[in-house]
Amino acid sequence: MAKGRCSLCGGKLSGGRCTLCGLDNSIYRRERSYAKDGSSRYGSWKEERSHTAPSAQEKPLHSIPHTQKPETGHAAGGRQKPAGNVQRPGRGSAVRRKPGTWGCITAVIILAAVLLNFLPDLIEFGEEIIRDISGESSDSGMSGDTYDVMMDYDPYEYVTRQIPAAGEPYETVAGAGVYKVGVHIPEGVYRAELEEGSGALSISDEENGIYYSVYFDPDEGYGWVTEEDDIRLYNGAELKIDSGVILKLSAENAQPLVQTAAENPLTEPVTLEAGAYVAGEGELPEGIYDITAKEEREDEYGYTSISIIYPNGSTEFFWVDGPDYALTTENYTDISVKNIVIPAGTEISVEYGDAVLTPGEGYYDVDYSEYMEQ
Repeated sequence: MAKGRCSLCGGKLSGGRCTLCGLDNSIYRRERSYAKDGSSRYGSWKEERSHTAPSAQEKPLHSIPHTQKPETGHAAGGRQKPAGNVQRPGRGSAVRRKPGTWGCITAVIILAAVLLNFLPDLIEFGEEIIRDISGESSDSGMSGDTYDVMMDYDPYEYVTRQIPAAGEPYETVAGAGVYKVGVHIPEGVYRAELEEGSGALSISDEENGIYYSVYFDPDEGYGWVTEEDDIRLYNGAELKIDSGVILKLSAENAQPLVQTAAENPLTEPVTLEAGAYVAGEGELPEGIYDITAKEEREDEYGYTSISIIYPNGSTEFFWVDGPDYALTTENYTDISVKNIVIPAGTEISVEYGDAVLTPGEGYYDVDYSEYMEQ
C-alpha cells in the first residue's frame, strides 16, 4: 500500500481519513501497533480472522465504504477503486475518477449477480415464447389459452335465423369441392362423418356471419375428429371440402332447394399444362368447372396441384390425385374437385402435371361480381 493512500480504495488521506470513501485508516496503524507490542487484542483479532470471515452484517461500520454497497467475497481492507462519480462525504461536489481494473471487475460481478438473480424468470419466459411459437400443448398441440378459446368459440353466435326443425331426411357422400347450399346441398342441420382420408370441412356464410372449419382425421389428435354434429348450413353459404378426404353428410331436416343445377353453357373441356393462366384470355373462358388430373401422365408425382387467385384477392388451393392414387370408398371415388367457379380475370397456376377443366354438372346462376375487386 502506498504511503498516504487509503487501504480500501487507494484515495488520498487527510488526517488518517480517506477523502474519497471516508474510511478511517488510522485503525490499521492501531492494529499494527498492537501487533508490535504483542497485546492480546491483536492476537484475538488474528485468531478470529483465521477461523472465519465476518459476514456483511458483522463487518464494522468503518469497513463499509459510504458510497458503495458491500460485496461478499472481498477481504476486509482489500483495495477497490470505485467507478464513475463518487460523492465525497460532507461535500456537495463530485470528483470524477477513471475506473480502474478493480472497478471494472466489481461492475462485472454486480452485473453477473443481477443476471443470475433473474435467470430463472428469463428461462421460463423464453420457454413460454417457444411454446407459443410451436403451439406446444399436452392435449391439443396448441397453447392452453388458445385451446380454451377454440373450445369456447361459437360459430353461430351472430346468427339470427334458425333452420326449421321439420324437414326431410337427406344423406350424401362428398369429396373435394365447393358446394353451394341451396343448390348442390339442401339447407339443414348436418352430421358429418369421416369415410376416408383426412382433411377439413369449412363453411363460409357471409350473410349469417359463419366462418367455421372442422378437421377430420382417423387419429383424432390435436382437436381432430372423425365425426361432428350440429353443422348448420344456410342457403347461400359455401361448404368447402379439402382434397384428400371423403365425408358422409346427413340431415333430418333438409329444406327444399332454392335453385337447381342447370345445364352448363360450356361444353368443351380445357387441358392446362403445368404453368400459369388467366381466365377469359385465350382457351379458358369463365365458368364453373370440375377439375381432374390428366389420365395419361408422364410425370412421377401422381397428382396435380391447382392454385386459384380471384380478382378480389381471395384464394383457393386444391390438389387432384391421378386415377391410380385417387381416394376411394364403396360409394365414391374422389377423382375431381367439383363446382369451382372461375370468373374472367382469375389467375390459375398448375403444377406437378396437367389438369383437365371439365364444365361442371353442378352449374348454377352464379354472381361473378362476388369474386371481383370491390
